[in-house]
Amino acid sequence: MQYFIHLFGEGIRFWICEIPEDKMEAIQEIKNEQECSWEHLFFDLEFLKKIGYSHWSEMAIEGEQKAFLLATNNRIEIKQKAKLVTRFMSIELEQQSTLFSLYQTVLEPLYLPESKPNRFILMQLETGLFGSYTFETPKFSLELLEFQLSPNLFLENKYFMTGVNYKDHEITLKKEDTLVREMRVFKL
Repeated sequence: MQYFIHLFGEGIRFWICEIPEDKMEAIQEIKNEQECSWEHLFFDLEFLKKIGYSHWSEMAIEGEQKAFLLATNNRIEIKQKAKLVTRFMSIELEQQSTLFSLYQTVLEPLYLPESKPNRFILMQLETGLFGSYTFETPKFSLELLEFQLSPNLFLENKYFMTGVNYKDHEITLKKEDTLVREMRVFKL
């Protein structure tokens, strides 16, 4: 039987980027001259073309990464075709208020390279259907579902959901439908 896991709410899509130091110095001068933000420069496609990039993802030293926020307004639904199996709020994955775990989780470290003046994180805050996963199994058991959590880059002692496993096999993302609400730049 086919099952679906839908993530509704807010999450982030981000790229860990590095640009050559000589380009970074030139960009810093432009930033100072124009008295503008990093966001104004790095998310401006016309500016990126001038410095040799057609999109900000080309500056990434790793591929795009996604993280679903564990928040009281974010919801996770599991369905068997159109039939709802369970629905819960993503914050329940933190399990800080329960004696026994309601859901299986595994803590995965989030890779961040060492800090350098020419390294930064480009981030988009997105909202909507943040992810839809599909998998097949003859019989579904919630106990065999494992949610991958990683430390939140921006809040201490908080986590992101970064993936889902079923029977120790990673389930791949099939669909998403989000709206970008905010774009930010963080220096590493």
